[in-house]
Amino acid sequence: METGSNKLRVFFIEDNIDDMELELHELQKAGYEVTYDSARNRREFMEKLPEISADVILADYSLPDMTGYEAIDILKKAAIDSPVVLVTGDGNESIAVDSLRLGASDYIIKKHISGLSARVARVIEMWADRKAKERAEAEEKRLQQLLIENQRMEAIGRLAGGIAHDSTTC
Repeated sequence: METGSNKLRVFFIEDNIDDMELELHELQKAGYEVTYDSARNRREFMEKLPEISADVILADYSLPDMTGYEAIDILKKAAIDSPVVLVTGDGNESIAVDSLRLGASDYIIKKHISGLSARVARVIEMWADRKAKERAEAEEKRLQQLLIENQRMEAIGRLAGGIAHDSTTC
């Protein structure tokens, strides 16, 4: 999602058009300007996988030929870098816990879909924080490597200077 913007790119993994439209409506009602793409089955999902570029992925728990768990696994293996919210009609705690354990960023039951926009906002904020932390850690690692390299060069310079000094005093 663009910083300071209400624009939202969503990828739906949903076989029920009515459910997808309801989710879309909830996001638009919250003020999001939504652009989206969708896959209604495994074949469409696999075809569109290389082009997925979304701020959030809303994945149905149960499609006719694939589960939300499988979709999460496929997304991880494809290195798709977007948070996933699992959307399900089943209000089962086991599904919630398993989806989070497997890599979903959040979970929502369809009968509580009115809370979708708040969950999406929270997930995107948490995702952005995590990405910022990863970038800071990568920068810290790069600076540490640069410091080590500079210390090596300094040590080599001192050694070379000492050898040069010793050779002139002999």
